[in-house]
Amino acid sequence: MKAHKALLFVLGGWYGVLWLGGVITYLALDRPPPHVAWAAPVFLLSAALLVLITARPGTAILLALCGALGWGVEILGVKTGLPFGGYTYTEVLGPGRFGVPFAMAAAWVLLVAYGRFIGSALGTRGVVLVLVGAAWMVGMDAVIDPLAGGVLDYWTWVRSGVYYGIPAGNFVGWFVVSAGLMILLLPVRDTPRFHGAVGLSLLLFFTILSATRGMVLSTLAGLVLLATHIAIEVRKSRRVRRGDGR
Repeated sequence: MKAHKALLFVLGGWYGVLWLGGVITYLALDRPPPHVAWAAPVFLLSAALLVLITARPGTAILLALCGALGWGVEILGVKTGLPFGGYTYTEVLGPGRFGVPFAMAAAWVLLVAYGRFIGSALGTRGVVLVLVGAAWMVGMDAVIDPLAGGVLDYWTWVRSGVYYGIPAGNFVGWFVVSAGLMILLLPVRDTPRFHGAVGLSLLLFFTILSATRGMVLSTLAGLVLLATHIAIEVRKSRRVRRGDGR
């Protein structure tokens, strides 16, 4: 137990340094300088590890499986254009196979865990939880993708769409894939608040970047999600204090 807490403390501190360093770097520069090009994939990996080590073993296995499946869908995406639309990854997110960086598996772990946390925090179950979690992931995508496929240069779209160059079909594909992964997580009973904290930090990171670059729509999307998350947490805390909620 002490070793686990020590690992959590060290990894959490490391993630905090990467988070703050990333914000400062992106505020000062258009992108990180070449000597810290490793930071983006390590940032995602560190966040995913935080999620996995704070979950019960069975939950961690399911989340890791979601990450692997998400990575597999990304391979399908770059090879066929389905289900998100045609796109290709750059070298920014580090090494990978079949045209997809390994860091994307970590990204899927993060987003799925966050969507599952929100659905649970709202007290939803079954089909409603699946729909809520998938919708939250689409909302996150609306905040992250304009930057990731734009100034951050994580990937490039083959055909431009109306929302910051993102094809509309991307969001449909995201909802379908996210819903499938949420179904896989239905047996999960533990949803650590740490998962919500990590997800919130990721959302705040991309919202700040969107705001500093004058990206009005993605900034508004981020602010709406931030306000919603905070409102959910406040509501849940009040219910717990009254003794009538989880």
